[in-house]
Amino acid sequence: MTVNRFSSRRGFREPPYGGQWEFPGGKVNSDESTWEALVRELDEELGIEARSGSPLFLTDHDYPDRHVRLDFWSVERWIGAPFGREGQQVSWVEPGRLRNYPFLKGNQLILDRVIQAVKV
Repeated sequence: MTVNRFSSRRGFREPPYGGQWEFPGGKVNSDESTWEALVRELDEELGIEARSGSPLFLTDHDYPDRHVRLDFWSVERWIGAPFGREGQQVSWVEPGRLRNYPFLKGNQLILDRVIQAVKV
């Protein structure tokens, strides 16, 4: 696997998750496939049109107030330049520097796998 950079965005604004980072994405609507939801979310959050991607892995995480299922994808091709379309801070981050950002706990397995992938 070749890993270059990742886009991450500032997460929830309200406590207890305020000020933490997360990877772009969101809920899958009942009428969408996972890929369709990712394409929609990347447009809404980053202003890009995802053209091709592949699923990497699926993980679940329990927060005190909710359960989340994170379906992590690699997006290889897109149209547009990513920006914080919802006014959020966005940063291209080299994998080795991801731990310098306070990510949501549910993203820890993703961080571990991404960082391990670039070490191989």
